Amino acid sequence: YEIGQQLNVEQEPQALLQLAVDTLSSAFNYYHAHVYRYDAQRRQLIVAAGLGEAGTVMTSEGHSIPYDAPQSLVASAARTREPVVVMDVTANPDHLPNPLIPETLSEVAVPLTLGGELLGVLDVQAREAGAVDQSEIRLLQIVSNQLAVALSNVEQLEETRLRLRDIQIANDAAKIVTEAVTVPDMLNQILEIAIDALGSDNAAYTQYLPTQNKWQGIAAANMS
Repeated sequence: YEIGQQLNVEQEPQALLQLAVDTLSSAFNYYHAHVYRYDAQRRQLIVAAGLGEAGTVMTSEGHSIPYDAPQSLVASAARTREPVVVMDVTANPDHLPNPLIPETLSEVAVPLTLGGELLGVLDVQAREAGAVDQSEIRLLQIVSNQLAVALSNVEQLEETRLRLRDIQIANDAAKIVTEAVTVPDMLNQILEIAIDALGSDNAAYTQYLPTQNKWQGIAAANMS
């Protein structure tokens, strides 16, 4: 319950997933935990957040597992939409060893689904064989469901923010076009809007002169 409350506070997707990983690992003393996001277009499960140095490395390197990978507990959980529990990975041929977390002996992979849609997979690992009991597995399923809902809500909120930003930019640009005294003045103001929206340091508008076979700067703006 407390974990679910914490998840509902975070409003940024990656930070939300990292919070889930860190909170679960702290609460249950997991050796490792990470969350994969599912890229349906590429049919890949990609690490989006992970615990400690290993998690940072896998996230920064875009570590991924093919959705159809035959030797992967994570991929199996994604395909079946059901938790995959292995109490002793040394005796399971479907366990995919990772050199960054060599001490794993038990593993639980729980799919993140919402309305039948696969969002990703939560994967937790322990150093001891048989370290996860049935009550803990049920709790992981509850947390995974809460995480899927929170993630969907956060992403919808982010999409709404982006749409509102685009509308505001369009309105600002239209106002500049109607009120600007000169074309260079209009372009400079529009470039300033672009810098602010994109978080850039500078922007420029150039025009190609075919008779001279060159580009000519017309307007420029810098972040002040």
